[in-house]
Amino acid sequence: MSDGRKASPCEMAEELGEKISNVAYHVRVLAESGALKPVGSKQVRGARKHFYRWSLKPKWARDMLDESDEPPKKPKKPKKPKKRGKRGD
Repeated sequence: MSDGRKASPCEMAEELGEKISNVAYHVRVLAESGALKPVGSKQVRGARKHFYRWSLKPKWARDMLDESDEPPKKPKKPKKPKKRGKRGD
């Protein structure tokens, strides 16, 4: 989709190797936030296939979303200071 073409959640799921249910959910969230815009639909075997395109203008924003093949790395937790034992002197 980074090349400006339209795609359906089914096509996106196939391209990403993910479950259609997960991709469809995230497409809805991105569409509701305005990051994706619906650009058409067609009837396919008794169901409606919807197509979307990025509506983000800045290239850096699209690139950030396209590079999200890997899950985000969790930030490292700060190390806790070692507890010092009390001496029984």
